[in-house]
Amino acid sequence: MEEEDNAEDISTYFSKGQQFLEMNRIQEALSLFNEIIIKSKKKGDQDSLSKGYYYVGICLKQIGKIEDSFEKLYKSFEHGVEAGSWSISDKAFTEIIGLGLVKEKRGHYNLLLKKYFERGNSFLLNGNYKESIASYTLLINNGSLLENWEFVAKAYINMGFIFIDIGKHKDAISLLEKAITYSEKAKYTEGIGNAYLNIGFAYSNLNVIDKAIDALKKAVTCCENSEDYKVAGNAYLNLAYVYSNTEEFKKAIEACEKAIYNSEKANDCKGVCKAYFNLGYALLNMQKHEDVISISKKAIEYGTKCGDWDGVGNAYLNMGFAYSCLNKRQEAISSTEKAVEYCTKARDWKKVSKASQRLIDLEDI
Repeated sequence: MEEEDNAEDISTYFSKGQQFLEMNRIQEALSLFNEIIIKSKKKGDQDSLSKGYYYVGICLKQIGKIEDSFEKLYKSFEHGVEAGSWSISDKAFTEIIGLGLVKEKRGHYNLLLKKYFERGNSFLLNGNYKESIASYTLLINNGSLLENWEFVAKAYINMGFIFIDIGKHKDAISLLEKAITYSEKAKYTEGIGNAYLNIGFAYSNLNVIDKAIDALKKAVTCCENSEDYKVAGNAYLNLAYVYSNTEEFKKAIEACEKAIYNSEKANDCKGVCKAYFNLGYALLNMQKHEDVISISKKAIEYGTKCGDWDGVGNAYLNMGFAYSCLNKRQEAISSTEKAVEYCTKARDWKKVSKASQRLIDLEDI
């Protein structure tokens, strides 16, 4: 019963406080909003606490107490994030920016931007692209005002990834080119490499091979110079994909070997696995069947360590083809059955279908 009364009190105080604020009776509004903060602290009500601090900040701003206003609005933002109440946090952030930029508060601004980046990433990981883009857009707009070019670049890179994932490759390239511009301004070499990597991937999907190769080579150069081995490994791996698709298998093999080297240096187990099974694919096309089997076993070893079932499934599929070419039917069947098992585990239904059909063909021999 007491909690219900407190909730009613807080709601009443908010209503009256907002009325006083509209009537420019600032001190009376301030008194009510401060009372809300006290009550909300007792209840542990982060949402009401965030709103209370927000309105106190607004009141203080109106009477010219800018420093105090900043402090309260900053607290409003923090409590809003903790409560998951981003609507009030967004308003607090906008008001903070509106107070005017103060060099000494750069650390505070960066923490606010970081929260938006983390928010965007959280939505991205959950596949909520609309909310993710909204967070990144706000980050870009305010990050530009605050001249935090690294966060702006990071937001553009992640937005580029989203647009690639939904098939809007030209839009993705445009966003990623902006990411390069801002990464260069921030001297953020990892961002430059990542942006070129994704541009290469986008051009590859558009089948613009020369531009894909050019972008991926730029990613490699940038990342090797900065010793960013993981992105370098990914860039080499994507080069291998491109070369395999254009049936330049010697170049694909060379790219895979460099992908393995860089991924191992980065302790990127999945990257190593993918590089090995792609190396196996290139060797298969060059009819080096014994090498395919040896390389596929390495892919399986790494993939099993890190749970990359897609990589394991692909490696078994390559191995099955190699055994078949060597007229080792039983080994081919066994490997292809494993391919079906692991591709199913990875939910790669296209490869499951391919492996299943291959299994039917083998059993008919």
